[in-house]
Amino acid sequence: MSTAPVRATQVRSYEHHFFVSIGIIAAVIILVGFSRTYYLKEFFQTPALLPIIHLHGALFTSWVVLFIAQAWLVSSHRSRIHMRLGIAGFLLAIAMIVVGTTAAITVARVGHVRPGGPPPLVFLVVPIFDMLVFSVLTIAGFLIRRRPDYHKRIMAVATLSLMTAAFGRMIVMVQGRGNVKLALTFTALLVTIATASDAILHRRIHPAFVWAGGLVLLSIPLRFGVAQTDAWMSLARWLTN
Repeated sequence: MSTAPVRATQVRSYEHHFFVSIGIIAAVIILVGFSRTYYLKEFFQTPALLPIIHLHGALFTSWVVLFIAQAWLVSSHRSRIHMRLGIAGFLLAIAMIVVGTTAAITVARVGHVRPGGPPPLVFLVVPIFDMLVFSVLTIAGFLIRRRPDYHKRIMAVATLSLMTAAFGRMIVMVQGRGNVKLALTFTALLVTIATASDAILHRRIHPAFVWAGGLVLLSIPLRFGVAQTDAWMSLARWLTN
């Protein structure tokens, strides 16, 4: 008797748990990373936040909650509700991109420097690239939404690509100073682990993880190269002025 149908059923079951787990892991990373500066800031007496930062935090938190809800809806075979929420998710992504970019520019304009971090105009390249990568991935995910196997993997990578800021704050909590390269390395590692886990489950690397994950990995050295150019410094000064 063939075991193929049994394995296919098991794979689908594990896959549903896999994407819900990605959302939960992202939520834990964000909760821990931003615990002192956002979620539990009243207990740590950290400096007051600008309104744009509050809005930024609320939108990005909503995205992770929505990702978990969407993954759970698919695992519960409630695809119709999932598709309806997908429109709201796309609108939320647009708001995140606009507010996230504005927040990054505002922080750079104020001149805030994290302990051990690069100058504000140099550091600005990190969140700007985060928003560029997130934009490409969410637009691609929306356009290819009728291919569920591609759609869910692209949206998973888009969500994981946002973890750098949380990792950065976790590093400050542990080391007392920032390390942008290490934070980006953790993000790259997270995407790589997700890709490898999916490949082990399906016995092949899915093309969506190849190009979506590849975009995240490629963006890391690219942003450091861009940050050293005169063109970037001119653009950063123009944005902050």
